Amino acid sequence: MKLDVCEKTNKFIEENLGLVRLCAKRFVCRNLEYDDIFQAGCLGLVKAARKFDKTRGVKFSSYAVPTILGEIKQLFSNNSQLKTSRSLKELALRIKKENDEYFKNNNKQLTISELSQILQVDTHKIIEAIEYSNISLDSELGASSGAGYWTSSEPYVEFDENGISEKICIKNAIGKLDKNDRIIVYLRFFLYKTQSHVAKVLKTNQVKISRREKFILNFLKHKLY
Repeated sequence: MKLDVCEKTNKFIEENLGLVRLCAKRFVCRNLEYDDIFQAGCLGLVKAARKFDKTRGVKFSSYAVPTILGEIKQLFSNNSQLKTSRSLKELALRIKKENDEYFKNNNKQLTISELSQILQVDTHKIIEAIEYSNISLDSELGASSGAGYWTSSEPYVEFDENGISEKICIKNAIGKLDKNDRIIVYLRFFLYKTQSHVAKVLKTNQVKISRREKFILNFLKHKLY
């Protein structure tokens, strides 16, 4: 029995929900619940499915992902009741103040471990607050500041098809790592810190960080290829 147009559309949408999950995971944070982000992405998927014209020779993923990302970013822009705790907001402001004063006197920023010592706050909380401030900036500007690894790195309208797939897959693979491994990735490959520096942050030694880094790279290679 042939499916009618509505049933075909619904089936097509269900088959492509994976695109929404991959896009939504790029914006995982404590500002908004994942379910809210996912629902916004689903709205983008529905819009894309209804307007998609396969006769133009463009893959659906190439057409849909910018629309999905656009709806998610619009959610951040319009959201007036962010769920981030007051303490995290206050910590982000304290970090900014300390960094600004230190940069003014030394022409460089404080490290995460230095901030932890100065503010007497665990390094995990410092990183969490930095992530929050990055995502807040992203929601205000419609594009990422480039400092965090949870958010989009460029305005969605500038992605090409290969760039979209690669970036989403990398972010999705990183999201499957545990918390300490994500910190290693962030510090080593986004902030370009040494293994010794990472070892101090995680209160371990450089040898263990080196071994863990090899495991992480093999894990990501397996997930991506």
